[in-house]
Amino acid sequence: FAYELCAIIAEVNLMRYDFRVKIGGEALDAGLVKEVFACLTHDHLERVMDSFNTCVSEIRNKKAYLRTALYNSVFELEAGTINDVNWIG
Repeated sequence: FAYELCAIIAEVNLMRYDFRVKIGGEALDAGLVKEVFACLTHDHLERVMDSFNTCVSEIRNKKAYLRTALYNSVFELEAGTINDVNWIG
């Protein structure tokens, strides 16, 4: 499973910057997606794997789902950290 995630990240990193990549049904420049993917850490990958394994709805396009989940995980983990800091502070 981790290999699949790495393959998706590698595929995006090999794309031309002006290539269009679908994330959540929206076509984004590959350059933007590359920048977001550059922020991925082990925690992000674990979060994506956990979310996939606990998903109760049918996933029709696994690759598209995982690409979007990887992209979104950067923002979700960051928002969660900010919320935790604000709650403690």
